[in-house]
This record gives sequence, C-alpha cells and structure tokens, in this order.
Amino acid sequence: MGRERLKVVITDYDFPSLDLIRDGLTAINGEFVAAQCRTPEEVIELCREADAVITEYYKPLDRYIISQMQRCQVIVRTGIGFDTVDLDAATDHGIYVVNVPAYSLDEVSDHALTLLLTCVRKVSLLNDAVKRGVWDFKVAQPIPRLRGQTLGIVGYGRIGQKLQPKAAALGLKVIANDPYNDPHAPPKNVPSVSFETLLTESDYISIHTPLTPETRGMFDDAAFRKMKPTAYLINTARGPIVQLEALYKALSQGWISGAGMDVLETEPINPLHPILKLDNFVVTPHCAWYSEGAKEELLRTVAEEVVRTLQGQRPLSIVNPAVEGQARAASPTWRLANA
Repeated sequence: MGRERLKVVITDYDFPSLDLIRDGLTAINGEFVAAQCRTPEEVIELCREADAVITEYYKPLDRYIISQMQRCQVIVRTGIGFDTVDLDAATDHGIYVVNVPAYSLDEVSDHALTLLLTCVRKVSLLNDAVKRGVWDFKVAQPIPRLRGQTLGIVGYGRIGQKLQPKAAALGLKVIANDPYNDPHAPPKNVPSVSFETLLTESDYISIHTPLTPETRGMFDDAAFRKMKPTAYLINTARGPIVQLEALYKALSQGWISGAGMDVLETEPINPLHPILKLDNFVVTPHCAWYSEGAKEELLRTVAEEVVRTLQGQRPLSIVNPAVEGQARAASPTWRLANA
C-alpha cells in the first residue's frame, strides 16, 4: 500500500497570498486546500478528511464541527486570539489547538500607543478641521499634558509588557490589572491594582487581555461610570470586551473624554451607527497586528506549527494543554508508518 498523503486546509483568509504557508508545507509533501467557508456545512465538508486545519476569522469552530473532523491533529489559528475555537471539544477529540502568540507584539503595542496619542492630542479632529479650512488649535481644547499622568493596562501579558516602556518613555506612570495573575504578586516593574482601582485612578486605559467568559463585556455602564470624566479608553485586544452601546453612552454623555478602538463588538461596524459621528471616537479596522514583517512571520509560523505537528513533534504554542497525552491512535505518524 502506498504512503498516504497528508491534507492541510484553511477555512478562510484575507491574505493576498498564501504562498508562505504553501511553501512552508513542502516538508510534508501534502495537499494544501484554501477555501472561503461561510457556512458550517462548508467547513465540515472541507475539514472532514483534513489532517490539519488552519482558520482565520471563521467562527465558531464548535463541538459539532470539530466532532466531524475524522483525522484532524491540529487546529491553527492565524493570530493570537483563539476564542473562535471550542477548546474543550478539541481536547475531547485529541486535537491540538495552536495560536501564534508573538508575531505582532510590537505592532499591537505601537498601535495602542498611536491610538492613545491620536485621541489625546486630537489628531483626527485637528486634521479634519484643517481640511475644512479651519486653521485654529482651539477646536481641540482641552488637550492635557501627558507627562505625569497614569496609564492603566488591563492584561499585563506580552503586549502589555511591550507597551509599558514605550508609555514610560513619554513620562506616563503605569499601573496594571491582570485577571489571570495572582493579585498579590505584582507584575514586573509596575504596581498591580484591582480592576476597580485601575478604573478610578487611570487617565488612560489600554486593554490587552484575552476574550474569555470573565472578560467579555467587562467594560459596561458600571465600568465607564467609575472612570474619570477626563479618561480615555484604548482597545487593541478583542472587541466584545467593550460593550459598544455602553461606550457610546459614555462618549456621548461625557462619562469619559474619548476612545480609540481597533476592535469592536461586531465587525465590521454598521456604518450608520451613531458612534461614528462622535469627534471623540477614533477607530481603525482591526489592523493593529499588521505590518509586512508581522504578516510574513505569522504565515511562516502557521506552516511551521502544522509541519511540526504532522511530523509527530509537539507544537510550540498549545492553548489547550489538557490535550497532552490524548493524541489519537490514528495520528499521521501512525498512519504513515502502517500504510
């Protein structure tokens, strides 16, 4: 019997080219199928016989879809977040779930700082005024002095820790709240505070926590009411962490001074949503991760993790560690050895 050919699929993508993934898979001499799935039925059909599944935006990869994956050994998310995949279901079926956690740390932290400066210095407002023929700094009053003010970082992981020295270079004092750290063990080089303290003491808040049941909607009416009326909120993490309607009320009613969002509760946002008419709301289209270098690193890493797994090695970035030791008997290595 001839050797069995491995199959790798991608459920959806918005990259202009997948050549870096395709080239990276040459080591396993497998079949690579790229699709733009829009329905669960399309995903099931695509993934039923796949040995590895790559996914970008499609969600959810729920328990039923995963149960139909007859050969899958690894699901790779093309990014840091993995809330689109049912981790318990993947673990129950012996499938690794892998993300790419380090490809855009500088890009995202740079973008968060850019949004902060854009909001506080009111760059968009001034730019629009000049283009309308208004040459007058007073349209942006008041603009606070950054130095000496407090930046609160929610989620002090890799990106939050990248942001801290960049903010400190501007003279900002940094405090942090991390729901997944021991509250009595201060994060490195910044004071650890409760979420409520961070809300009440911060002049600027930047969100860098993952989306989990605990963090979903954590910025609601109550949270905004506790923030300073002069405060600004920045989100480059996950949109559903901030309740959009609560944010609209906070901005339109003066509970806070402004917000810079790269991610939103629903993407893309309805172009008729009234929040888009607010001068104190700055938004970018979920692009904080992007640079050409980051994109190339992402695609190469995705291919490397697939190859590593299908060659019988342990992936480097497993987000469901409970799967360890539960690999299917019919693994690619086993099948090839017994073909």
